[in-house]
Amino acid sequence: MITRGTIEFLLQTRRWDDPEPTPVPGRPYLYMMVVVVWIGLAGTSYAATDLIQKAIPTEITLPASQQITLPGLAPLSQDENQRLFEAYKAKGPDYIPRTRHRYPDGTPNFINPLIFEASPYLLQHAHNPVHWYAWGNDAFEAARTAGKLILLSIGYSTCYWCHVMETESFEDEEVATTLNSRFIAIKVDREERPDLDKIYMDSVVAIGGRGGWPLTVFLTPELHPVWGATYFPKDQFLHILGQIATTWVTEPAAIKQSGLQSNEYLETRGKLIKG
Repeated sequence: MITRGTIEFLLQTRRWDDPEPTPVPGRPYLYMMVVVVWIGLAGTSYAATDLIQKAIPTEITLPASQQITLPGLAPLSQDENQRLFEAYKAKGPDYIPRTRHRYPDGTPNFINPLIFEASPYLLQHAHNPVHWYAWGNDAFEAARTAGKLILLSIGYSTCYWCHVMETESFEDEEVATTLNSRFIAIKVDREERPDLDKIYMDSVVAIGGRGGWPLTVFLTPELHPVWGATYFPKDQFLHILGQIATTWVTEPAAIKQSGLQSNEYLETRGKLIKG
């Protein structure tokens, strides 16, 4: 930037407050010219700075096909969004998302944490609008922190009724909204975890008299089974979700007591529930 000192040097004068400045021929015209140049350069500098600031985005906006929003949940952080999308892209060009929810370019609308799993059955559900967790500490901590009941769904990749319930309920955004907002949803592949399948199958048979797959079990945050059954049509499933979620809010002690009783039954059979 041209300063006042620079102007003085160009005009070959002493300081402005010198009582006897050295006369310079044509000084007024030279002074005006230098001032005009100085203002012009300053204006160019400010304009360039403004253009640069406008050219640099203050926030990176991902394309719509890379923004993951699961119904019933707050938008994901950019870091979490990026992790899920990168895990999806890492599956390679031969990976075909198993979902009816797609953008025109074929990218799935939804990606949930099951995308990090290797199980074919769990990956079948990685693009449901349900925020599925795999069985593990992340899910347990989420349930304890949020104070929510757990919806545990156990199945396997060739189970016919598992696929029917997925199509009717787990791919449905209305069901997903209820599950995501009022429960912590966990998916288990019985072929990966036959131990968990056996424990919760025995529990459901004890509660309702029969079992099967998909196995649908409601647990307290302490993993105590409260109630369970198998396949539900969508409307019946939504009704049950609403009833159990409401009872958990209005009568949590009753649900916890039921869970403790079921857990005591499992313990008498030597089936301790572990993560």
